[in-house]
Amino acid sequence: SMAGEHNALNALAAIAVARRFNVDEAKIADALSSFCPPQMRLEVRPVACQRDAHMGHGAADPITLLLDCYNANPDSMLGAIRTLLAITPPKRSAKFASRTRQPSAADTAHTAPQSTGARRVAILADMYELGPTADELHSQLGRATGQSLSDERQPLDLIVLIGEHMRHAADALHASGWPSDRAVHLTSIESSEHREAVARLLRPGDLVLLKGSRRMELERLVPAMESHFSAKPNSPELNTAFPAIQTAAKPQPAKVT
Repeated sequence: SMAGEHNALNALAAIAVARRFNVDEAKIADALSSFCPPQMRLEVRPVACQRDAHMGHGAADPITLLLDCYNANPDSMLGAIRTLLAITPPKRSAKFASRTRQPSAADTAHTAPQSTGARRVAILADMYELGPTADELHSQLGRATGQSLSDERQPLDLIVLIGEHMRHAADALHASGWPSDRAVHLTSIESSEHREAVARLLRPGDLVLLKGSRRMELERLVPAMESHFSAKPNSPELNTAFPAIQTAAKPQPAKVT
């Protein structure tokens, strides 16, 4: 099965075609119930957290990835965001929640705000092949995403925007009133430092959507996440702050160049 209202509509279209060709109802039901999506099409993949890299403790709740980074366009991007908002993030285990501490100044300088519960995180990358309207369509995406603030029951806790076009989405997101500490913009993830910086923004138990065009290759973030959350307590990547992420003095999305 596949998550998402837009995929339910796709299933309805498939049912209509099957009925048109007199396919048995039981066969239709069996085919839909046994369907497995191809890779990177809202593929659900856990990232084990062998230790909580931010707290310095042992094994923690896994991160759940929604890998939808095979391709992207404005409609599919909004559909993926709606799917993320419709899914209830898994609750953190009581054992882990009891260990949660308030972050230090060093924590907040280079990582996401501390949360006592699982969060919804959207990592969105450039949409390509949109022609001369590309910048405006990315701005529209930013405005539409900002509207999720109006529904406190389904919050989007953190959004990470990646790519040159996504700068326009970041500007529109800021203009919509989105809190500056819940948005980060990176120009690329070509360097391992930038990919590791994205991993540092996540927390055990998070529900994370990765959505972008094929050329952005967002799946490259997965090994960085796996490495970060399986790191040994004294490994350099846990003890070294990443200067690439800087929070702007003005209330606007943070940027990485």
